[in-house]
Formats: sequence, structure tokens, C-alpha cells
Amino acid sequence: MDLGVNGRAVAYQNVIGRTKASNKEGADKAGNVIEYKVRYSEMQADSVVEDYKRKHPSDSGNVDKMVNSGLRAREMYGASGIDTSEMTMDEYKDYITDILGKIPFHASHPYDEEVIYISEAGWEQMKNDPEYEAWVLGYNVENRAVPNPFFGMGDMGMYGVEHFGATIEEHHGEGYSKVYGGTAAGARSMFEGMASGKGAIRNKASKAGLQPPEDWSLEEEQRKARKKNKELWDEIFEARLRVKKDNDSRFTKKRLEEMRLSMMGLGTGGSYAHRNL
Repeated sequence: MDLGVNGRAVAYQNVIGRTKASNKEGADKAGNVIEYKVRYSEMQADSVVEDYKRKHPSDSGNVDKMVNSGLRAREMYGASGIDTSEMTMDEYKDYITDILGKIPFHASHPYDEEVIYISEAGWEQMKNDPEYEAWVLGYNVENRAVPNPFFGMGDMGMYGVEHFGATIEEHHGEGYSKVYGGTAAGARSMFEGMASGKGAIRNKASKAGLQPPEDWSLEEEQRKARKKNKELWDEIFEARLRVKKDNDSRFTKKRLEEMRLSMMGLGTGGSYAHRNL
């Protein structure tokens, strides 16, 4: 959900008045970032992220990368002068949903659509655990930044569904083509069913509404491909036939010219022979 500048201002106007940080107009953004990092540092010891890293040390680098990406996302897309600990849960959900809606998709994913589910326990953990909040945001940053290797081959985009709980271990996600099962309508219907749950956060890439056509079907595309292939070979055959005819015509003309010259030579020779007698 993208509230926009005015919508976000209305949604947060009561919250801003209750923030612990200095909220006077023109507050230095760097000060807000420092305040957040102090709070992040204070609660880090109780973070489920640190617990996960202790259990899975080999994955620590990847986890830290996502946390750092999440911190940058909050600084870039979050409202300044906001202390989330002072928000109600509904206000906090709107705030995070707004940030998730601003995280861009990679240029090779212009047609993608996704839905994000966060359990109530997950929301509570994020609100009270800034490091886990950063991991959830960072996961979505990194997930949307992965290049699509099939984009240049006519890929029509994909649907994605992500689920977040109160720990990293609870996260799971799935994705499938927008023409999964052979028809665009069938894939769309399946996604709409998966995206209709309570609390669904839906996001779209810039051209998600353009691809694929609603009447797209694998069977029809295969029929079109066969027809196009036949037309191509018909064109090749006709081109070869034209070349053969042109070659035959040139060969015939050449033989006729050779025969004419030969006859002229014979006629000239005969005339000389007659006079020499």
C-alpha cells in the first residue's frame, strides 16, 4: 500500500505528536537515524535475528546483508521523526506496509506481482525487535533485486507469495509464472485465491498490469508458433523456388546465346569456304 505524501501525513499526524525524538519542524534526518540505531543497538541482544545467527553461523553473512538492506530501506522510505515504539499496532502496520510498497522491483521484473503475509506474532516481534524488522524489510529488498535471467526470452512475469512469522525460521515463500498451468486466466485465479487472505499486503512492479493478455493460453501460443513456423518455411520454399526459376532462366538465356553465337560462327565459316572455292 502506497499512502503517498498526503495520505501518509494524515495517517501519522497523531503519531508524530507522541514521538520521543525531537519532532520540531525541520528536524535533522541524521538525528532520527542515530536515534533508531541506538534503539536497534539496545534491543539487539534480545533479537530473534541474533538467536538465528547463533544457531546457523554459516548463514550469518547473508542475514547481516538483509539486516543492513532493511536499515537502509527504513532510512530511505520511512517517515522521518517517527518512533515506532510509540505507535499503535494499526499505525505500525500501516507504516511498514507503506515502506514495503516503496521497495522497487529489479528492471527485469516489470510484470511481477506479490502478496506478503505477516502473522500477528510476526508484527509484534517486528515492532519490539528492530533487528528483525530490518531483516523482514531487507529480505524484500534483496528478493526484489534479484535479476530475472529469462526476461529477455519473453518471460511474462511471476506471482509471488511471502509469509513471515515471529522468527526467521518461520519464513517461507513461493512463486510461479503468470501463465502457470498453461493459461493466464488460470494462473491469475490461483493467485487471487492465495492473495485474498486476511492482512494481505499486495505490491506490483511498474508494468504488472500489461502482461500477459487475459486470453493467453499455452495451447493457443503453440498453435500460433506452429502456424508461424509453417509460414516461415513456406516463405523459404517460395524464395528458393524463385531463385531456382531465376537461375533456370539465366541458364536458358545463356545457352540460347551460346547457340546463337555458335550458329553465326558456322554460317560465317561456310561463307568463307564457299568463296574460297
